[in-house]
Amino acid sequence: MIKAIIFDVGGVVVKPDYVKRFIEFSRKTGIKIKLIPSIYVMYEKLDVGEETVNNFFINLTKNTNLTSKKAKGIYEQCYIKHSPINKSVKALIKKLRMNYKVYALTNTNILHYTINKKRK
Repeated sequence: MIKAIIFDVGGVVVKPDYVKRFIEFSRKTGIKIKLIPSIYVMYEKLDVGEETVNNFFINLTKNTNLTSKKAKGIYEQCYIKHSPINKSVKALIKKLRMNYKVYALTNTNILHYTINKKRK
């Protein structure tokens, strides 16, 4: 007897296109993510909870004309645009919730979790 169903978020419920997201972010901010290896290190720390979202964007915008708040807003726009919610999976989850306990199990970082939580 099935008692619960577990879904992953990234790649199942949310379909991210990392390349398009980072290309658009770079175009809108002028921050060339590919060219700055330290950004990958900061992002990895953010991913595992060793870096806060605020500190990530403060460090990201050092030596730029952008505020960390503006860069975060641009990133959120790019994330939403290039990480759409899979509507068929969302509909399936709604249907399954009528008869089963449904859970999300994910390694989504706090930044993406916060953005996804705002979406419907």
